[in-house]
Amino acid sequence: QHTPWDGGYIFGGMGYSTTTGYDMFVVKTLANGDTLWTKRYGNELNDCAAKVVSLTTYEEWLAGQETNYLMTGCFKEGTSKKLHLSIIGENGVVKWERKHGLFPNISSFQVLPLIKPDKGFIGSGYYMSNGFTPQPYIAAFHANGDLDWVTTPTINPDSQIYLKDLQPTPDGGYVLAGYQYTAPQTAWVLKIDSLGNTCSYIGCDSTVVVEVVPGIPLFGGQGGELQIYPVPAATHLYIRYQIPAAVLPSGNAVWRLYNALGRQVAEAALPGNVGIEQVSVAHLPAGIYYYWVVFPASGQTVAGGKVVVE
Repeated sequence: QHTPWDGGYIFGGMGYSTTTGYDMFVVKTLANGDTLWTKRYGNELNDCAAKVVSLTTYEEWLAGQETNYLMTGCFKEGTSKKLHLSIIGENGVVKWERKHGLFPNISSFQVLPLIKPDKGFIGSGYYMSNGFTPQPYIAAFHANGDLDWVTTPTINPDSQIYLKDLQPTPDGGYVLAGYQYTAPQTAWVLKIDSLGNTCSYIGCDSTVVVEVVPGIPLFGGQGGELQIYPVPAATHLYIRYQIPAAVLPSGNAVWRLYNALGRQVAEAALPGNVGIEQVSVAHLPAGIYYYWVVFPASGQTVAGGKVVVE
């Protein structure tokens, strides 16, 4: 990260020592890349890599405030890891530190933490669910390092899920991007409010999942049929469907279409278990769109794919 008061940079990462193993490691450089100072943080066990962001703004520095950085990582204690938070000064001296065992074997932040106006901060990482399955967490902290809130959204509790990017949104909330590593690999975009609240099913205002080939197994692998045509479409799409009674005895699923931003742009009821429905797409700009078949009562998504409108 650039440090505008001296034109230099500060880097967080991981260092290795034959005596202390892997440790959090921070490097401060001058504008020309020469090293100003380096610091190693951790204990004799293998710790996590550090991420460092400036807490002090350029305007605050001009006003005479001291330079502080937020450093995040993790400490290994015994057989488990704890999230490590600390404030370090211009020379890397630790001013305070906190350790949080929010979950067993928690990782350090996998994104650069965002600093709030009150100097609180928010970040995201993962923990090992059931001891071996990475699942994401999002956590917000007060300026003194105390926990504000934590949430654990996921798209599949039985697969390896990660969040890798975090950005603020104009409504005061945040948008995150991640993926399911376990096949079939899946991209994930998540919208939360300032308190981490979101919804838990596809098609709501907060969450959209974009499947890549081969996509969701059709109706949970229970058979059935779903055809969307013509592709590309110009004015209308036709939905030909046959939903197994074992999957949805009463029928009445809903087909929903989303644009690349995750905004719903069309919808069609699929009455009964068998039928053909027509949906107008004449109002849509040319591009790629994503569709989902959802059971409204449960919020379960049972089929999905993409179509092209020209």
